[in-house]
Amino acid sequence: KKVDFLKGRDGCEWVWVMGEHTGDKNIEQILEEETKATALKLAEAESEALRMKEEAELLRKMEEDKQKVIKENEEREAEMKRKQEEAAL
Repeated sequence: KKVDFLKGRDGCEWVWVMGEHTGDKNIEQILEEETKATALKLAEAESEALRMKEEAELLRKMEEDKQKVIKENEEREAEMKRKQEEAAL
């Protein structure tokens, strides 16, 4: 690999010194922005994990309720059939 540095008017390698330009951020500002970005990503990941967990729990409860309704309907139908058979005797 090879690195080529830009040359200035004087022929020397051109470098940028952080903080020379009025729009440059100081190291504290850069670190603070990085910390905020990292915290935001972590919060989003935690939020997504919580949402997925709650969604899975909701789906599980819905399936339980569905099975309960099916069982109740089967029991009701069996009871009606039994009563019809008793009435036929």
